[in-house]
Amino acid sequence: MRDAVGMRDLRVRRGGSDAPAILLLHGLGSTSDVWDGFAAALGQAAWVAPDLPGHGRSPALPAYSFAAVAEAVAHLVDPNGTVVVG
Repeated sequence: MRDAVGMRDLRVRRGGSDAPAILLLHGLGSTSDVWDGFAAALGQAAWVAPDLPGHGRSPALPAYSFAAVAEAVAHLVDPNGTVVVG
């Protein structure tokens, strides 16, 4: 589904290098830019912050549900690593 609706085209910002990675998810009507100050405070901690589908510079989904949004960002999570969701 992600590839069919272009979810690999999400705008994704990243920083840091120390594990575990922190997945920063913004709220409704916002963008990943809301995390700028927080990301700067993380130092070397790894973080990834997407613009969720239909927000900022990310394409919209044809239909929205919690499952569809989760699937859209699932490729950002390393299934073999530890990820903290914020």
